[in-house]
Amino acid sequence: MSKFMVNSWFPYYHANPSTRIRLFCFPFAGGGASFYRNWSARLPWAEVIAVQLPGRENRIGELPYVIFEDALQALETVLLPFLSKPFAFMGYSMGGMLSFHLAQQLQRKYNLTPERLFLAASRPPWASDWRHFYDEESDEALIKRLLSIGGTPEALLHHQELWPMILPTIRADFQLCSSLRMPDPGEPLSCPITVFGGDDDALVTTDQLQEWRMGTFGEFEFHSFAGGHFFIEHHLGTIHDCMTTLLCMNTIQKG
Repeated sequence: MSKFMVNSWFPYYHANPSTRIRLFCFPFAGGGASFYRNWSARLPWAEVIAVQLPGRENRIGELPYVIFEDALQALETVLLPFLSKPFAFMGYSMGGMLSFHLAQQLQRKYNLTPERLFLAASRPPWASDWRHFYDEESDEALIKRLLSIGGTPEALLHHQELWPMILPTIRADFQLCSSLRMPDPGEPLSCPITVFGGDDDALVTTDQLQEWRMGTFGEFEFHSFAGGHFFIEHHLGTIHDCMTTLLCMNTIQKG
């Protein structure tokens, strides 16, 4: 893979041969790799690789994906050269859907399985009534919804002249999510799944978060935190501690 492609897809990547595991992090709808920018310092035992989809941040000039399978195939191609050591996935909201299906695809095609799949504020695509969150709506209605769930800097959302820079990518990501048709989990993963959620999340309920247990033959854990869709902003330290316990210690024991 060319240096340009690495810089494009993984803008904050720094090789760390001393680590035993790579942690790939996938963003929420409208979000980018910068969401995970500081995770390397907090998780020194892992080579943290934040994934940058086209249409945002350093890739703002590129067209975002609107078809789920297209995004999945591109991610498979980009990640494969980096799966030479143990790896894990972390997906937030839309990133959870992407990481789960990518893990399924890698398991089916290459017999490659993450050490663990971490999902946060992510609604299973087979859960009932999830697609109505991606219905078409006016710019004003979409801005109001974004303000209510957080995650996007309010200073950007309050300036209407910036909407043409922000909303097309968010709408494309919503279209990407709604293009996925999945009535059931399909072939479950063999790796454990750990799910994090906010107890006041307007986009996904606790019951829906716990439906992820259907996606694995392995261990399943669910951790609930106070807060809404972006509860992680107030509980990041606790979540990193949990990830360290579940992933780092287990990897060390294996090594």
